[in-house]
Amino acid sequence: NTAPLTGDVIDVEYSNQDVTASALIVEKDVTTVSTNYTVLSTDRIVLVNAASWDLIITLPATIDTIWVAIKKIDTSWNTITIATPWAETIDNASDNVILSPFESRTLITDGSNYFIK
Repeated sequence: NTAPLTGDVIDVEYSNQDVTASALIVEKDVTTVSTNYTVLSTDRIVLVNAASWDLIITLPATIDTIWVAIKKIDTSWNTITIATPWAETIDNASDNVILSPFESRTLITDGSNYFIK
């Protein structure tokens, strides 16, 4: 037996006399990008390599309550701008910028706006 890998679909089934339950779990944990990227609602960690140029990472619409961590994984001083798709804000601002190498942000949403944790 081997442990499931990131992105694997796991089928779980439970039976107890009259009760049978099953669930499918699909979650994409870590995504690595080096171009502009729109975060998916299934992304939890986005590793961003901005060594070549400044990048824009756009958060998903705040339909559901989610969290996502965005981390700069290069040593350059190129910026990563974290943007929202509509009128949502990030800590009451229209965007947030990661400037330093290996800096990160963890963002959560209440379904209306984003907040830095």
